[in-house]
Amino acid sequence: GSGAEAESAAAAFTKMLSGEGFDAAESDAIASAAQYGRFRSEQKLAQPGSSWPSYVAFILSGSLELSPWSLQVDQGGIVGAMDYFGETYFGETCSVKAVGDGRLATLSFAALDTIIFANGAKGPLVEKLLKLMGGFAMLTCSSMTVTDADGADRPLKQLSMVAERESQKAKTKEVRGEG
Repeated sequence: GSGAEAESAAAAFTKMLSGEGFDAAESDAIASAAQYGRFRSEQKLAQPGSSWPSYVAFILSGSLELSPWSLQVDQGGIVGAMDYFGETYFGETCSVKAVGDGRLATLSFAALDTIIFANGAKGPLVEKLLKLMGGFAMLTCSSMTVTDADGADRPLKQLSMVAERESQKAKTKEVRGEG
């Protein structure tokens, strides 16, 4: 993309990271290591029988549908985190398709490793990044369901870190007796 478009995408990624608790320096370090791209409605980012590329994708705008689970990952979501941790949900029947147009920030596994080693494996930036990716990997896993044997359509389950965070905050308040 153009320089202005890349700057706009980097600014959106920095804002997303700030919303996840990263300070300005941490957000800039991560955003500067990312590659930025666009996807078009109905574009397949991964085909059945293929594997997910070796990067973690942060959705800056738009949504991606993970099949066959009827799982929609929205803006603020992450695809590929499970693969970074050594697990994959890709196989003969799995695909990732764009739902509308959108933008991605991607961090290659090599870039993630560089960030982790450069910032100290136990440092605050690394802890936040791994917690964010791990949390989304677990959320993705727990949201996956297989299609009914009779092929019944299910409504798309939508994943958004924003919605999940709000849900967690509400549960925390309930436990503390603040609700």
